[in-house]
Amino acid sequence: MSIEEANPGPRRRFWRGPAGGLLINLILIAAIVLSVLWLPPLSLSKRLLEGDYVTLGEEAWSVTDADGTQFTVLPEGLRGSVKAKLTSVPRASFLEGTAGEDLIAAAESKPSYLDIKSPLYRISLRGELPTAALISIPIPNDAQPYEILDMYAWSGAGWQWLPSQVIGQEDVIIAELDNVPEQMDFVVAQTLLLPPVVSADLTGTVAPDEASGIVSELNPRLLTLGDGGQIIGAASIDIGPGSSFAIVPILSDLMPDGTIRNDLVDNVLADDAAQQAHIDAILNAVSTYGYQGIEVDYRAIDLGLRDRFSAFVSQLADRLHEQGKILNVRVELPRQVSFDQWDTGVFDWRRLGQSVDGIKVPGILDPQAYVQDGKMDQLVRWAISQVSRQQVQFVLSTRSIDFRGNNPSFVTYVEAMEPFTDVSVEGAREIVDVEERVVFSLSAGPGSTGIMYDEGAQIYWFRYQDDKNEEHTVWLENSASIAHKLRLLARYNLRGIAFDHLLDEGNDEQVLEVVRQFHTQTIPTIPDQFAVVWTVMDWTGGRVDNLTTPLSDPRLVWVAPGVAGEYTVVAALSSDGGKTAVVQGQAMVEVGQPPTPTPTPEPTKEAQPTPTPEPTPTPEAVAKTDSEATVTNNVLNLRAGPGTNYAVVGQVQRNDVLKILGKNPEGTWVKIAAPDGAEAWVILTYVDVNVPLADVSVAEVPAVPTPAPQPTRAAQPAAPAPRNTGFGYGVQAHEDTARVTQAINDLGFGWLKQQVRWEHNEGRKGEYGFGGLDNLVNTARGGGVKVLFSVLAAPGWARSGKSGIGPPDNYQDFYDFMGAMAAHFKGRVGAYEIWNEQNLKREWEGAPLSASDYVRLLKGAYQAIKAADPNAVVVSGAPTPTGINDGSWAIDDRSYLQQMYNAGLKYYCDAVGAHPSGYANPPDVYYTGGDFDPGRGYDDHPSFFFRNTMEDYYRIMAANGDGGKRIWATEFGWPTTSGMGVSASSGYEFAADINEQQQADYIVRAYTWSRNWGHAGVMFLWNLNFWPVAGSANEMAKYGIVRGDWSPRPAYTALKNMPK
Repeated sequence: MSIEEANPGPRRRFWRGPAGGLLINLILIAAIVLSVLWLPPLSLSKRLLEGDYVTLGEEAWSVTDADGTQFTVLPEGLRGSVKAKLTSVPRASFLEGTAGEDLIAAAESKPSYLDIKSPLYRISLRGELPTAALISIPIPNDAQPYEILDMYAWSGAGWQWLPSQVIGQEDVIIAELDNVPEQMDFVVAQTLLLPPVVSADLTGTVAPDEASGIVSELNPRLLTLGDGGQIIGAASIDIGPGSSFAIVPILSDLMPDGTIRNDLVDNVLADDAAQQAHIDAILNAVSTYGYQGIEVDYRAIDLGLRDRFSAFVSQLADRLHEQGKILNVRVELPRQVSFDQWDTGVFDWRRLGQSVDGIKVPGILDPQAYVQDGKMDQLVRWAISQVSRQQVQFVLSTRSIDFRGNNPSFVTYVEAMEPFTDVSVEGAREIVDVEERVVFSLSAGPGSTGIMYDEGAQIYWFRYQDDKNEEHTVWLENSASIAHKLRLLARYNLRGIAFDHLLDEGNDEQVLEVVRQFHTQTIPTIPDQFAVVWTVMDWTGGRVDNLTTPLSDPRLVWVAPGVAGEYTVVAALSSDGGKTAVVQGQAMVEVGQPPTPTPTPEPTKEAQPTPTPEPTPTPEAVAKTDSEATVTNNVLNLRAGPGTNYAVVGQVQRNDVLKILGKNPEGTWVKIAAPDGAEAWVILTYVDVNVPLADVSVAEVPAVPTPAPQPTRAAQPAAPAPRNTGFGYGVQAHEDTARVTQAINDLGFGWLKQQVRWEHNEGRKGEYGFGGLDNLVNTARGGGVKVLFSVLAAPGWARSGKSGIGPPDNYQDFYDFMGAMAAHFKGRVGAYEIWNEQNLKREWEGAPLSASDYVRLLKGAYQAIKAADPNAVVVSGAPTPTGINDGSWAIDDRSYLQQMYNAGLKYYCDAVGAHPSGYANPPDVYYTGGDFDPGRGYDDHPSFFFRNTMEDYYRIMAANGDGGKRIWATEFGWPTTSGMGVSASSGYEFAADINEQQQADYIVRAYTWSRNWGHAGVMFLWNLNFWPVAGSANEMAKYGIVRGDWSPRPAYTALKNMPK
C-alpha cells in the first residue's frame, strides 16, 4: 500500500471535495487573467519566477537555507550566468508524503537501509549549469554515530549516493559535485547495515568444510591473463553438498612464479580489439564454469592507461550485469599525500564506483595503523567519501608480518617465532646453589626487544637482528588482533570484509569463530592465548616443574631444588594458552651440592659447680614472617585481576612493599594489598617475593570483564604509525660544513644535526632567509649525509620583544614558518625536531612551563610539515633530564613526558626526542638508588644516568600505546677536560671525573647498548667540533671528539673503528 493510499491527508481530501472543486475554478479564471500579464513586454514571468533566485558569481557564491545548509558554486565551475534557489522540506513532512505530489515517489522509493536524518533540500538552478559545486549541511542532532552518515540525492528515478565527507570537528557533512543538474533533491541519512559479504581467497579448487557458514564469497586464485587477452586456468570449484558460496574467482596478472605481467594488461588496454576479446574471454569463463562473477586484480598498470582501464571496467561490468553476474575490482593501497588526501594511482575510484559491485582495498599492513582514530580510520573515512560504503571491502591477512627494513612478508605464527631460540640464565651462570632463585629468559638474541604488547593495536610484536645484521620487526597476528581490526571496520557498515590466508593452515584456530561473529557485527573480545610453557627436567629426564608465563614477559623465575644435579630448562611457545606448544630452545644449569659445614671444636671447659635448677621459662612465640612483594620496576600498574585485560586500579613505585594475599593458578600474578589497603593484582615479573611461591595460596580470580561499549566520537587526529627509520648514527656539529661532512663520512655515520634558530631565518613576518641553511644542506647531501633540523627560538617580533629563548605569542606564526621551511627543503631535510629542552625555563622564557602548550605548538608544526613534506620525520622536542620539579624553573623530564602524552603527543610525532645525559656515569648501568660512586658527585639520581633516561622514556611511551616508535637521542655525550689544559666549567664539574679514554669507551658503549636494545632510533652525539668552534674554555668544547686543531681525540678514533 502506498503512502497516499494509507493516509491521503487533509490537504488531499480537501482538493477531492466540492469546496476544493469551486476553488479550482476560481484559480483557473485567475490564471487566464494572469496569462495576459505574462506576455511581453512586461516580462512579469521572469520577474516572478526568478524572484527567489540568487545570482551566483563574484558578488555571492552561495545560497543558504535557514538551518545553515549551503550550496556553493566553485569559481572554477562557473561557466556563465547562473541563478540558484535553495529550499527545504521538513523530514517528517517528506516521509509522511505531505510535502507535495512531486516528492511522493521519492518518499515511497526510500531504501530500507536509509534512515533519513535531515530535512529534504532542493537546489534549483537557472542558466549555465556549473561543473563544480559544494553542498554543506549541518549534521542533525540525532545523527550519531557519524561513521555511517552519507548524503543521498533523488534523481527522479531512484536514490543515488553522493560522494561526501563528514567533518566531525565542524559538525557538517560536505559533498563535492562535478555535475550539477537543473534541480536536485538531497538528504543526510545513516546507511544501515546490510548482510555483510565475507570473502576469502582460495588456493586450489576444493572449498574446505570449515568455510561453510563463515565465508559467503570464495575467491579462488585460479585465473591469469594470457597473450591477446586470453584467460588461463579456468576450472570448476568443488564446494561440497549443501554449501551456498558465491564463486567469484580472481583474475590476475600475478603469475604463479611471482612475476607481474603488467605488460599483458597494458597491451590489452591499449588495443580496442584486444580489450573486446578479453571481455569475451571473461564472459565465456564465467558462463562455462558457473561463476557468480569475476574479481579483477591487475597490478602495476601504466599510469597513462588510467582512463582506458576505467572504460574497460565499465564495459565489463555492463556485460556481466546483463547476465546477472557481479564484478569486483582489487585496487592498490592508496598513497597518503596529506592529512586528508590519498593518491589512487591508475585506479580512478569515482569512475570505478559507477560500475562495479565491489571495490577491494588492501588493508594497511602496519598493525599500528589500527589504533583508534589511527591511519586506518583515516583511510576508511576517505574511502567512503569516494565510493559508496556498500561497495567497499578491505582485505586483511590472517598471517603474521615480518618487516625486514621496509619490506614486509607474511609468515605463519610458528615461522614468525623461529628467531626465539635463545634460552639464557640471568648473569650467564652455569652453576647455581640449591634453593637459589634463578631467572631464565627466552629471547631472539642480541638486538632483540623481547616480546612487546601494543595495547592500542592489541597485538604482540618484537624486533631482532638476523645473522646478516638485518633488522626485523615482527607482528604476531592472532584471533585477538583480528577481532580488534574487525571491530574497527564494523563501525562503518561497509559491504563486508575480505581475507587472504583465512583458509590456509597455520592460523590461530579461533580466527574462524571471530569471522563468523562478524556477520552479526557482535565481535567478541578474545582473551589472550599466547604463552610460554616452561618445563624443567632433571638428569633422568623426569619433569620437575611445568610453568606458564605470559608471552609479553617470557621469563621464568625458578627456585632451584634442594637436590644437586644437572637440570634442563625447556621453553616452548603456545598460541592456545598452553594446551599445545612448539619447543623453541633450552638451557642446562648445574645445581651444586652445598658445602658440608665443618664444625668448629669448642674449647674444653673447666668443671663448674652444678647450678640450682630454675623453672624453665615458657618459650616465646616465633613471629611469622608476612608474605611480601617488593616492587622492582620504576612504576608498576595495579590491576583488578591477573592480566592486562583487567582494568588498571592504581600504581606503585620501585621499592614499595606490598602484602601478598594470594596468587593466580598459573603462579604468574600475585594478589596484594595496595598501600591504601585496597586489594589488587601485580605481575610477578616486576616484584621480588620473600617467600617461596609454592607457599602462597591460590586466590579467587575475578571474571574477565566485558568491555563497556565505547561512545561514538567525532573523528580525532590520527596517531602516526611508527616510522621505520631503524637505528642510526648521527652527530651535532657547527660551521665548516664541508669539513664536518668529511668527518661524518670518515666516522661511518649518516646524520648531521643542525640547530636552527627561527629568529635568524625570519627577520620579519613572511621574510624567510634560508640561504645559509641551503648551503649546509646541499653540502651534506652532496656527501651522502642526512640532516636533522632542531628548530627553536622565536624572533622578537613574534613574542612582543620578550628576552631569552621562548615560544611565540601567536603559535600560528611558528606553524607558518615550519610549513615554509618544510616546503623549501622538501626531500632535502630528513627530519625536524620541534624545540629543545622545553621543560626548562631558560628554553621557554616569557611563558609558564606547560607540556600542553608545547604539544599545541608541536601539533600545528607537525601538520604544517606533513602538509608540505609528508616523508619528513617529525621528532618531538627532547626534554632535559632534571631532578628539579618546581614547575617554575624546571619540570622533571619524566613527568613532563607523561604530561606531553596526556596532551596528545602520540598524535603529532614520528619519533620521541630525548637527551640522555651520562654525566660521568657508565652508559650501560641502570641506577637503582644510593650513591653510585661516593668519590664524586652527579651520581645519586636517575637523571644522571644514560640508560635510566632511555628505559624510563620507553616505559612511558609503551604505557601510552606508543611503544612502536623509537627514541631519537638528539643530544647525548660525556665531557672530559683531559688533554685540554683547562679546568671544568661551573656546573660541569663532572667533566674532570673521566679521562679521554673513558670518554671514548662510554660513547662506544652507549651506541652499542642502544643498537642492541632495539628501541633507539638515530643517536646524535653531542658533539663533533665545538672545541675548534668555541675554544677550550667553553663547557661545550669538553664534549667534543676533535681537538682545537681538528686532530682526533680518542673518542673519534674509537667511533671510527666501532663496528656498525
